[in-house]
Amino acid sequence: MKPVNETLGRYADAAVCVATSGGWLQALKILFIGLGSGGMLAWGMLDQAREAPSLSLGELVALFTLVGGFLGGIAQLAEA
Repeated sequence: MKPVNETLGRYADAAVCVATSGGWLQALKILFIGLGSGGMLAWGMLDQAREAPSLSLGELVALFTLVGGFLGGIAQLAEA
């Protein structure tokens, strides 16, 4: 019975290690997308606050949508 207990113990330790790694990767993904989207949104707000913005509001929304999709795609590619 002792070899079975040792094997199950090693299996449990490996499962905890994998779950922890997955949690860190998910946290980094959220941070990456959040910072990228937040930076884009901050830049857009500063641009719109200018006297003569370089982008219209519609262009800003379209750009924000494209950047969000791009960051999401990069995050999915990093997981693969």
